[in-house]
Amino acid sequence: MTGVVLAVLALLALGYLLAAVDLHWSPLRTASWLAGLAVAAAGLTGPLAQAHGDLRAHLAAHLLTGMVA
Repeated sequence: MTGVVLAVLALLALGYLLAAVDLHWSPLRTASWLAGLAVAAAGLTGPLAQAHGDLRAHLAAHLLTGMVA
């Protein structure tokens, strides 16, 4: 499951970078998008995603993916 999530996020990042080059988006917008993808990857595949027994860590993963990313 982790590999699939990372592969999907990598494809999204690649597609966005290709579109950013073609459409001449600002570097700040591109950096923000890539930072959001990194936060989503951390929340979906990192140690927070495996912390089903710890309510605080589980809710932190929800906050990362739902509000920050």
